[in-house]
Amino acid sequence: MGYVESFSEGAIQGLTEFLPISSSGHLHLFHGVVGDSNLPIFFAILLHIFSLLAVLIVFRKDIWRVIIGFFKMIFEKKINPDGQLALFIIVATIPTAIIGLLLEDYFEKLFSNPIVISGTLFVNGVILFASKYFQQKDGVLTYKKSLIIGIIQGVAIIPGISRSGSTISAAIFLGVDRGVAGVFSFLLSIPAILGAGLLHAKDLTTLDSSVVSVSLVGGLASFVFGLFSLVFLLKLIKKGKFYYFAYYCWLISILSFVYYAFIK
Repeated sequence: MGYVESFSEGAIQGLTEFLPISSSGHLHLFHGVVGDSNLPIFFAILLHIFSLLAVLIVFRKDIWRVIIGFFKMIFEKKINPDGQLALFIIVATIPTAIIGLLLEDYFEKLFSNPIVISGTLFVNGVILFASKYFQQKDGVLTYKKSLIIGIIQGVAIIPGISRSGSTISAAIFLGVDRGVAGVFSFLLSIPAILGAGLLHAKDLTTLDSSVVSVSLVGGLASFVFGLFSLVFLLKLIKKGKFYYFAYYCWLISILSFVYYAFIK
């Protein structure tokens, strides 16, 4: 892997990790075009770690507030809004972790075929478009809603199904305020990405020292593009234009299907 490919995959990761169009699906498809359809695990982890930095920067105030609220709740033995949000994140993370540990390898093998990913990307577009027709109701999160969103996030390990797209859409389907849905989804991504990183930490030892600089180029690209895409998406969510990405998913779905089925 050279610098150009590393930068390209990092940019794709950064853009698609937060935009609701599936980073794993895009990386599999891109890697299939330039090489083969199997993305090296260590490089995928590195890209996720760098893109996570973008979340930590954009949501630094929210993260700090949730941490303070959580410990304040413990010491005072009294529920507060920020502490409760921490509990919602914990509740949602549990099913995500269980599904990831039990089914990640199965889903990767079952859905890693580029033609299959074309299909899951189309489904992802349907999910995004459907969010257009759901009106927010009470606008608040609950433990039950958090649990459902966590289950959906776990299923989103399927390549072609966007983690952010599915969790934000699920929250909107459940009547949660769109702005709250966006913030909750990205706060929820922190333990999910960290957990995936820890789960595959051993794979980082396979990283040859000769390609460290090449990999870092991809990581930095992932961070920079992730930062911009995250800010951009949050604005679209608040404007109620989240479903626009459905058209993109359908377009890429059709193009990738044609390429892998009839050209390659």
